[in-house]
Amino acid sequence: MLKIVGIAAIVAFDQLVKYWAVVQAPCRILPFLNFVIAPNPGITFGIFPNICPCVVWTISILIVLYVFWEFFRTNVHLEKTAYSFILGGAFGNLIDRLRFGYVVDFLDFHLGPFHYPWPFNVADSFIIVGIFLLVFSHFFVDKRQHVHM
Repeated sequence: MLKIVGIAAIVAFDQLVKYWAVVQAPCRILPFLNFVIAPNPGITFGIFPNICPCVVWTISILIVLYVFWEFFRTNVHLEKTAYSFILGGAFGNLIDRLRFGYVVDFLDFHLGPFHYPWPFNVADSFIIVGIFLLVFSHFFVDKRQHVHM
């Protein structure tokens, strides 16, 4: 149950920060962080910006269903946390697609001459962290451990 609350908290946090970014952008938040608005109708990193929305929706729904299935199937605490992060991020981005027809990307990082090439958002960050946790769990966590909730 706590993981479900965590998913809802991630979605709420993502939507609140996106709202704040849209109201404030464009602006410099920190010396290495700007808020810019970069509508993303495609998929990750703006790939395939002209792809048919029905394809994006179909892929998104299939991935969410698969992650839900894994979320309820696993008994490994770290994997449950990872799937929670992925689901929270996915739902945050799906809400954007429902509301606007695209995902609102806005985090623009730069440090000296380095400039990260693609704006992204909080939901994307949770998805990436969730994927890294899954990879870590796959290689370093004993699968015989059980969730203690």
